[in-house]
Amino acid sequence: MGGALQRYRAIAYVVGVVLILLVVVGMPLKYIWDEPAVVETVGPAHGFLYMIYLVAVFDLARRTRWGCAACFWSCSRARSRLCRSTRSGS
Repeated sequence: MGGALQRYRAIAYVVGVVLILLVVVGMPLKYIWDEPAVVETVGPAHGFLYMIYLVAVFDLARRTRWGCAACFWSCSRARSRLCRSTRSGS
């Protein structure tokens, strides 16, 4: 389980950093300064890395014998946080 946990932590960190880069740098460049190059390159990379993240979640879930609910929660955790923060602002 130690190796699976280390892989999960590493890919979660990388996906988070790439998402921050995409949102903080790429989106302003695209929508304010009309320069979509960063979004066009970092966006697909983030999507690919997120798929690897999902594989790491399922691997960790299998090794730790998580139930379906815990696995689903881990996969959708970031998305639900984003939805909560956008709903509270409106």
